[in-house]
Amino acid sequence: MQHYQDIDTIIDETGIRLIAVLPDDIHLQTNPAKAVVNHSRSSGAMALQRLAARLEGESVPLFPLERL
Repeated sequence: MQHYQDIDTIIDETGIRLIAVLPDDIHLQTNPAKAVVNHSRSSGAMALQRLAARLEGESVPLFPLERL
């Protein structure tokens, strides 16, 4: 898997607009069948909250790569 230093590089190389940046978070992997994240302050949960807000039409920034 290739790792990128910043979101701009990802956008430039893919040629698409990103809707979310989701980190590799153990709290999201523990039970993928459940739609509930028990650790609401985990990086994955916060990224999913931002994704949901964007899907609902809110203007929120992407999750910062520095926090991944």
